[in-house]
Amino acid sequence: MYLCSLYNCGDWKWGCFRQCCTKKHRIGHTCGIKLIMDTVSIGTKCKLCRRIDTKLRRRKIEVERIDRWRRESDKFYALINKAVEVIWSLNNETAQLSRECSRRQ
Repeated sequence: MYLCSLYNCGDWKWGCFRQCCTKKHRIGHTCGIKLIMDTVSIGTKCKLCRRIDTKLRRRKIEVERIDRWRRESDKFYALINKAVEVIWSLNNETAQLSRECSRRQ
């Protein structure tokens, strides 16, 4: 039997091995069944959700930079175009991570 770790976002993972199965097996064989002995709530988000949050923060920073460049001058076309490409790629990566996160839950 194993511990189960439950994250705030609803995702979970297998924890530590705690107890052997009581079912009798042939000599040299082990039970392959994973049973949950206890569920431990973890007060943080899972790795995927943390990566999504990081990408969303970076996207917000890029949007703020574009707004600042547009207010200051019309000379920053190349920088604005580059930032738009970065935002586009961050949107794609965030969508991919969100699909993976929803698939796992």
